[in-house]
Amino acid sequence: MPEFMKLCRPDRSDETFRKAIHIASTGGDCGSDNVLYWAIQRFGVFELKQATGSDRVRSLWRTIYNQRLSEHRAGTLPPIPQQLKALPGPGGARTFSSEDIRVMIDKAMNKAAA
Repeated sequence: MPEFMKLCRPDRSDETFRKAIHIASTGGDCGSDNVLYWAIQRFGVFELKQATGSDRVRSLWRTIYNQRLSEHRAGTLPPIPQQLKALPGPGGARTFSSEDIRVMIDKAMNKAAA
């Protein structure tokens, strides 16, 4: 009977594989799906971006995803870590003119000489 129940359970691996490729390619978010997050981390973001969808790649994804799903059911899968704040983009950081830098260097040199 357990084999029958297992066969009746839908295999989400193809759906999650496509979703993982999309997340890796667009820099998207897993939301609160820690199984998907940790499966992507284990499989590799670069590898997902290069994924061809071959049977071997899908089989590897299925294995990794099912391992993470088992860990989740056992309560041993950690939560998704808090996202760190990104560095500012070009032009978003505080910049200094060459004159400002010269003044700062002069102040530092005077302080060191004193």
